[in-house]
Formats: sequence, structure tokens, C-alpha cells
Amino acid sequence: MVANFSPRIQPDVNLTADRRGFVQFTITFYNASVGNGFTQVLPISNLVFVHYDNDGNGNATSWFRETGVAQQIAPGNPTVLAGGGTTELAAYSYTTQTQNNSTFTWTGFAGSVCERSNISKCAEVAEAYRYGNTPISSLTFRLGYDNKGNTNQRPIRQYGARFTCFGPSPATLPVSITNFSVSHRDGIATLLWTTTDEDKFKKFEIERSVAGKNFFNVSDVAFRGASRTTTDYEFADDIRNVSGTTVFYRLRMVDADEKFSFSNIVSVRRGFSGGKLNISPNPATSNVVVRFESLTSGMAELTISDISDRIVWRKNNQVLRGSNNITIPEISGLTEGVYQIRIVHNGESKIDQLVIKR
Repeated sequence: MVANFSPRIQPDVNLTADRRGFVQFTITFYNASVGNGFTQVLPISNLVFVHYDNDGNGNATSWFRETGVAQQIAPGNPTVLAGGGTTELAAYSYTTQTQNNSTFTWTGFAGSVCERSNISKCAEVAEAYRYGNTPISSLTFRLGYDNKGNTNQRPIRQYGARFTCFGPSPATLPVSITNFSVSHRDGIATLLWTTTDEDKFKKFEIERSVAGKNFFNVSDVAFRGASRTTTDYEFADDIRNVSGTTVFYRLRMVDADEKFSFSNIVSVRRGFSGGKLNISPNPATSNVVVRFESLTSGMAELTISDISDRIVWRKNNQVLRGSNNITIPEISGLTEGVYQIRIVHNGESKIDQLVIKR
């Protein structure tokens, strides 16, 4: 059994702000040999649903992306994988609740910001859903869009999907990965991830990008688990000299036969450019001025701590993109000694030493 499906969908408004939408489909399979073909449902095992051409346009900060998610019929069913050996897709999952308090989990991917022509079957923009050995007679999925920023468009999108009970099979990952995340502090990006089923697995290759594509390898991490066990991994990446306000990461997972697949993409948004805080005068007796360069605008928290790491002064300030000068007159009330000034912005911090003399 093979069935192709190619709907066309158009957003209901011009997209001038963050907005999401979808069209929901439920496909039911019937036994055509009974009556008129629509009276007896037909349970199917080993069903595979493939979503093609999950693309879009834009960049890392403002985009229009297609989305594709399927409703789970049980925890972990269907299993969802990006197709082929490479992918530009990002994991995309959420839950909904109906009026009768039934909760459904939707899982899939948000598309690429790289446009493809017509209905592309390129592996970088395709995902596959495998429903396993449990016979099912219907499946429900949503095809839609995720818009960020003012793209000022109302595009008509064409989606491609395929149902089969014997192929094509989705790509098989050499390892199951969960809880992949990244955080950022003091110029260091920390990647955390958990794995299971490291059967005949070889290594992770850490890949970084400053635009969400064109990734390159920054380091390798050898596997240290065992088959059917859960293993936690951590990797620290110094990005103080990396350009760009947003840094993207993915894992290239390589098995013992050199076959590989990619994880989903995670990112961190940086607040500061390189270099330390400039504090003057230092040593100081009264007012001090803190100078620094910021990559983005927003609110920043300033704190002063004593040698026991006790915060003795705190204030929130508006930070502008570019050069910033913040005056702190309150040090006149502090005793002589050595202190630390810390500025936290967009989850990133800068720290420098301040000496007060009387």
C-alpha cells in the first residue's frame, strides 16, 4: 500500500508578527473489498508516514518555516526521525487539551529556512514517522507554518506526504538521544545531552554554526556508555571569540560502521562582545563608571559582591546594542576592600574586580 498526499495551505493573514497556524488531517484506512469501501476500517501494521519538503525562508532571527507534527497514539509511538544522513530541521513538539480534558502530544519538526522548489524529496527537509507493529486504522497529523518577525507575506505553501506499510523506512539513528540542551555563561557554551541504546556506537562530533546552517566540527566526544544503558554527556565550548549574537549546535552521531545521523539543533543567544569590563577609576573612592560592549539591547542586572561572595548592591539597567557606560554612585557607602562587579545580560555574565580605597 502506497498513498501520496499533496495539500496546499495559505496563512489567513499577512504575516507581520510572530504567528503560527496549521491544518489538521485525519487519514482513516478502509477495507475496499467490503461494501463500498468505506464501511470497515482496515488496521495496518508497520505503517510509515513521510513528510517531504519541510522548508521555508528567512534567516536565524526572522523566518517563515513550514511545520509538520503527528499525534502520538501512545508514548513513543510513532517514533520520529529526520530523514537521511543530514537534516536542516528542528525538533518541534507540544501538547494540547480538548474540551473533554483529553491530552494529546504532537511531535515532529519545524522546517528549514532554505527554500526548495516544488515538492522536494531532499533528505535535509524530510522526516519520517514509524508506527511500529501495533495495527492502527487511522493517523492524525498537522501541516502548518511557524512565522517569526515581520516577513510581510501570505504565501501559499505546498506540502508533500506519503503513507506506506513497507517503505521507505526512516533513517535509523546509531543511538537514541534525549534532553539535548545548551546554556551560556561567561563566554562558555555548555552542551548537555543524555543517550540510551548506545549499541555499536562510536562517537559524537560537536558541530557549531553562527547562522543556523554551514555547521563545522569543533570537537569529538567518544562514547562511554553501553548497550541499553542511560548515559549523560557534557561538553564546554569557549565562544568568546566567536562572532554573531546567536550560536547554534548539533551533534553528528557516528556508529561503528561510520554511518551517521544528526541530532536536532539547539542555540544560545549571547549578550556581550569580547573583552572584559572597563571600570574607572579603579581603585575608586566614590563614583565608578563601568564600560562594556553589548551585542543586543535589553535589560541587564548589575551586582557588586564582597570577598565572601555576598551581594552588597544590585540594580537593573537598560542596555543598548554597542557601547554602554553605566555610572555607579553608590560605592561611597561601601567599606574599603576588594569587590566583584558582575553584569548579567541574556543569560551571559561579565565579571571584573573593583578595589575601593578610603
